[in-house]
Amino acid sequence: MNYLEIIAVTAGIISVFLTIKQNINCWLFGLVSCICLTFFYEQIHFYGQMILQLVSIVQCIYGYINWNKIDNKNVGKIGIKKSLTLIAMCMLLGVLFTIATNTNNDNWLYLDGVGGIIALLATYLLIIKKIEAWWIFMINNITLIVLCIHQHIYAIAFLNVLLFIISISGYKEWKKNLKQA
Repeated sequence: MNYLEIIAVTAGIISVFLTIKQNINCWLFGLVSCICLTFFYEQIHFYGQMILQLVSIVQCIYGYINWNKIDNKNVGKIGIKKSLTLIAMCMLLGVLFTIATNTNNDNWLYLDGVGGIIALLATYLLIIKKIEAWWIFMINNITLIVLCIHQHIYAIAFLNVLLFIISISGYKEWKKNLKQA
């Protein structure tokens, strides 16, 4: 495990705990994690994940700006039908993304592409405070756990196990603030 992984994992865990509490500083720790992961993924030639981390950096900046404008802790819903449609679209985009970025002809990287696109969707839903973000993150975590174990990236696999468990808490906490339609 190298120092980029350690910093990314630590900042990522702090970011998620702050997100659960709807603390705006979650985006700053997320930014640190994404920057470290960008360089880490470049080192191990996961170029698709590296590109997705660059997009995540932009999302962290947008999340910080958006949450700075929001004055409450109300959480909304997008619904199951829309969630499933968005997940299906992300899976298709993830496959297309992997086809475009898979320079190693490694079929396992399809999990990387699909997981990455799903993570972007989940992060966007966090930015706009939709509770389904937590379920979508759980799907992403499972995807990345499998990929990372296969690729022997155990620190990131461990991070995703923790994030899966923490996402359950995030869902429960945000459910307390769910706006009644």
